[in-house]
Amino acid sequence: MAEKEATVYIVDVGLSMGKRHAGRKQSDIDWAMTYIWDKITSTVATERKTAVLGVIGLRTDGTANELEDEESFSHISVIQEISQILLPDLRRMRQAIKLSSTDEGDAISAVVIAIQMITKYCKKLKYQRKVVLVTDGCGSLDADGISEITKKIKEDAMELVVLGVDFDDFEYGFKEEDKEPGKYEQYMNMSTSCVIIAQKTNSKAILALSSVIHALFELESFAVARLVTKNDRPPMLVLLAPSIEIDYECLLDVQLPFAEDVRSYKFPALDRVVTVSGKVLKEHRNLPTAALSSAMSDYVDRMDLSGLGRDEEGNPTEYMALTDTFSPVLHRIDQAVRWRAIYPAEPVPPPYEILTRYSKPPEELQTKSKRLLDKLIAAADVKKVPPKLKGRKRNRDQVKPLSGLNVDELLGRRNKKAKISRENPIPEFKQMLEAAEDPNTIQEAAEQLSNIIEAQISESFGDSAYGQVVEELGVLREEMTDMDEPGLYNEFVRRLKHKLLADELGGDRREMWWEIKRGKLGLIEKGEGPRRSPLSVVTEGEAKQVCSVFVSSLQTLVNGRVVSHFKMIRAFQQ
Repeated sequence: MAEKEATVYIVDVGLSMGKRHAGRKQSDIDWAMTYIWDKITSTVATERKTAVLGVIGLRTDGTANELEDEESFSHISVIQEISQILLPDLRRMRQAIKLSSTDEGDAISAVVIAIQMITKYCKKLKYQRKVVLVTDGCGSLDADGISEITKKIKEDAMELVVLGVDFDDFEYGFKEEDKEPGKYEQYMNMSTSCVIIAQKTNSKAILALSSVIHALFELESFAVARLVTKNDRPPMLVLLAPSIEIDYECLLDVQLPFAEDVRSYKFPALDRVVTVSGKVLKEHRNLPTAALSSAMSDYVDRMDLSGLGRDEEGNPTEYMALTDTFSPVLHRIDQAVRWRAIYPAEPVPPPYEILTRYSKPPEELQTKSKRLLDKLIAAADVKKVPPKLKGRKRNRDQVKPLSGLNVDELLGRRNKKAKISRENPIPEFKQMLEAAEDPNTIQEAAEQLSNIIEAQISESFGDSAYGQVVEELGVLREEMTDMDEPGLYNEFVRRLKHKLLADELGGDRREMWWEIKRGKLGLIEKGEGPRRSPLSVVTEGEAKQVCSVFVSSLQTLVNGRVVSHFKMIRAFQQ
């Protein structure tokens, strides 16, 4: 169960906070507010009514606090009373927190006001109480009564955090806190976690489920259950964990594997090759040589991360500890949402350094291992992938081998496929195009596939062949676009539409034209883009006109058999 929290942030907005230090482009106050907004928006994102906070401005131009009549509490303003913070409160605080024109104001007095606010709000209830002071230390510090203040903080078990802007001198006893996002607790599961709650109107179910939840919580145990979410659904094995909050209680379930879900696979050995006859080969083109294995071993040893980690005092420690690694996607999205809540019109800043720190090898290791990497590349005979050359002929991608060998001759492709069969039209159509060396072969391939498409439509029992026809039309359209022959496809589509509307392909096949339009397989338009061609002469208006079907072209059938026609008309009109 999450405990109740009450936090007061004291923000130093004095004139000295407008300066820039340590080579930063941001002023000290803007840099410090990055941390404050990060903490506040993280609290807002929890949507917990028991996580409350307040904000005090230190060294403000005016004075607004309960002790404002006393001189020592001047230039201190309560910007936000302790409460649950919502988005409108964030926007209002952003407008209120601005650099002042004075350096007057006592930090100790601001801490006293924060303690008073927490004591007044929390009373004697159990709360996690915290005061956070962010300052550059350039204001006044009145130490009178410091012992009583310390005593009060200890009695109320209150936490005081002082964050100094550029407090790098250790004699102060403070160190600037790392502004990293909250740690992301990681779980291993088979599915997304779900929540199980009782029906709000079923008091019997609420009582029964509550008993189970509290029993598991008190015993610090989990439960394993069989879950069937709907009728006729196969059962799932789930792990149930209790969760108790102030406002609700529930069971969290995560799917567990059945025995048949755990599968074992056998893969070929990496250190030997076994032939069909059973002979074991230790030397083979697919096996690493001794030199390659040695080079790889040396490179891996040099890239070892185990001795790279250092703590704040320079002592050896674990590198890339699990508690220091975070989900970049999760926290990047969270960062963007929180930033947009505070700054609606400003661009989102780059990701936190802690999120990208482990996205690439350390430069120190890359420098040290450069010589071994070159040795490994030489041992493995690594070659640069040849660039794809855009052939002048039909804009086809052609790979020029480094060896200069004729790959077609090696693979026996000299005999061109002269005829496309109806049993395997798409692969054979593509093979014929690959072997094409002149426009006549491309035109012949397009005509053969076009004839097959028309025959399939004519012989289709109802709409049984329409799906295959749509797939073949898609391939024909894509290939003709890539081969810079949009005219061949456009001519066929016009001819096909005429035959469909004239019932020349085995009767009334007008529904086939609706499938063509729905699949966006109309004419290839002129222009740039994945579905256009600069060599086409068809404008956008012409393409839309060809794809349209006019009501006047549909003949009404007798005995009320016009339902499918009206459905098709409405589909085209939409």
